[in-house]
Amino acid sequence: VFGVLAFSGFVVIDKFQASAEMDKVAELARVAPVISALVHEMQKERGMSAVFISSKGEKFTQQLPTQKTDTNKRFSALTETFKAFDAASFGAVIVGKIETVQNALKGLNSTRTKISGLDMTVPQMAKYYTSTIAKLLGVVEAIAQLSSNNEVSKIIAAYTAFLQSKERSGIERAMG
Repeated sequence: VFGVLAFSGFVVIDKFQASAEMDKVAELARVAPVISALVHEMQKERGMSAVFISSKGEKFTQQLPTQKTDTNKRFSALTETFKAFDAASFGAVIVGKIETVQNALKGLNSTRTKISGLDMTVPQMAKYYTSTIAKLLGVVEAIAQLSSNNEVSKIIAAYTAFLQSKERSGIERAMG
């Protein structure tokens, strides 16, 4: 009887730990689509900014302000998500990546001002957007490393690979 009780206790504890880990991964997974949405809008803004700069401000003069508004909405959503998100409970890696993202996004308005004034080249503009997007995607990539469940890690890795391929396509469009 004691053996069965001990075995049952170990099984219950193991299942409880797995459940707690899945809850944490699920919380992180709710952040990923918000990041992805901001990345998508920043990719579009990067492309429009490249054309705007290349055309000396003659193209995308109407569309770029609208795109900035769309990006700002996603940026606000991410800011709210980060406020409600307990990054410290996931460890120093996630906290560091989120801080890196927040610091990078602080440069968005100054970059936009330079773009509007044509005080930035396409490579300079692309460097800012591309590095900021890479930092955003780094948060999503870190999620895969937090799960000990192989199936969950594979799914998150596939999602990350999709986002990375989308980013590479976006870079090609912006530079084309």
